[in-house]
Amino acid sequence: MNMLVAAVLTARLADTAPVACGPPHDGPDWQSRKGSTLVYGAGASLTTGAYASGGVIVGRKPARCNRCAFGAISSGILMQGAVGTHASRVSFGRATASPMGSMGAKLSLERAWRARKGTPGGSLYVGPEVDVGFFGLRASTGVLWGVGPSSPKGPRWSLSAGVGF
Repeated sequence: MNMLVAAVLTARLADTAPVACGPPHDGPDWQSRKGSTLVYGAGASLTTGAYASGGVIVGRKPARCNRCAFGAISSGILMQGAVGTHASRVSFGRATASPMGSMGAKLSLERAWRARKGTPGGSLYVGPEVDVGFFGLRASTGVLWGVGPSSPKGPRWSLSAGVGF
């Protein structure tokens, strides 16, 4: 496990190493490229409680020689996971992120591990969510429905706020 973490960190550092950039031109260092961008966050949610999340956007990533925050955009398929004090969550969707802000739409699957506010432990929920971020502050909202025999039926509102990306 430690070798895997070391390999991921080494690859990430090598990919973000400074590149000698001359004047702007149409070379490969000035164009966006395929790749992945790590996303992370922490905060509080109505459904998961205090949480920590991590994920990856696979698709387009900024050019190595990008000198403008408006051009440093990563976009593509979002795969994200979160672990909270009351539940865990896995999400898949589309996202766009930059140092200025982020937005995304995703489908989330949440599993509550303890009873809370009339919800039995072990309940499963699924539904769409929308993420919005601005200068490192992040908010998410959506509607989740219970699935499975032990889950309460009907909609459940999801709201979270925190820091990330």
